[in-house]
Amino acid sequence: MPLAKIKTSPVGHGCFLFLLWIISLIHPASAAGAVEPSNIEVRLLWGTNDKVSPNPHHRSLETFLTKQLRRTLCWTNYFEVAKTNITITTGNVQTVRISKECTVKLHQSSENEFVVELYGKGKLTNRSTEKLVGEHRVVLAGDSENGSAWFVVLKNMSAPSPSKAVQR
Repeated sequence: MPLAKIKTSPVGHGCFLFLLWIISLIHPASAAGAVEPSNIEVRLLWGTNDKVSPNPHHRSLETFLTKQLRRTLCWTNYFEVAKTNITITTGNVQTVRISKECTVKLHQSSENEFVVELYGKGKLTNRSTEKLVGEHRVVLAGDSENGSAWFVVLKNMSAPSPSKAVQR
């Protein structure tokens, strides 16, 4: 006995499409497959044992981050040279010149994964793939003169934190 063919009507297809349209109005991101952009904080720091920076525009830092840096690195004082934010979406690349001599290039390869290229004086000094989630920060460094160093600190300000800790 042959199987009966199921007949579909154009009205049935129209109802299904209408239902999908209603769902897209309720939750447009799921219908379009859109991903929220990431807001990445980029900070250029200078580490030294000098008590003051020779540049009056550098801001002395006394934060949770500097306490962490002191525990793992040899410098006692940290100064913020520059700070900016980058908005980026998956699959895109953003380049920011954070100072006269320092450029950061970010490629967001997935929701919280980034390929980071760090340029000092026009030369590539570091290229790495990093995950930026919650409170996690990425610190990339380069040598400077007089026994000091510069650091680029990245943090995903839009990534959900696994804990309800205060953002610093």
